[in-house]
Amino acid sequence: MTNIGKAESFYDGFLRAALEVIAKRDEREAIIDSQDFDGLKQRLDRSPSTTCFTQPMAEFYLGIPRRYFDKLKREHGNPFAGSKSSPRSITKAEL
Repeated sequence: MTNIGKAESFYDGFLRAALEVIAKRDEREAIIDSQDFDGLKQRLDRSPSTTCFTQPMAEFYLGIPRRYFDKLKREHGNPFAGSKSSPRSITKAEL
């Protein structure tokens, strides 16, 4: 497993979330360029329960650093383990 720093993991989740929930390219690029983290989290709040979350997106949305997220997965089970998609993802409802 690659050792990813907090900032890198957070930004990766931010980028993946922007790609998942913002369909319009210009709007998505504006959010990414301005690094509007709060605005994107609000969009995720309003997104349907069927929105797919990868682990980096979940870390970004919940504000949990990767090592703590990995610890939670070990203690409570890995919700991404049953995913057949690539990259592995779960719905917002499952999150």
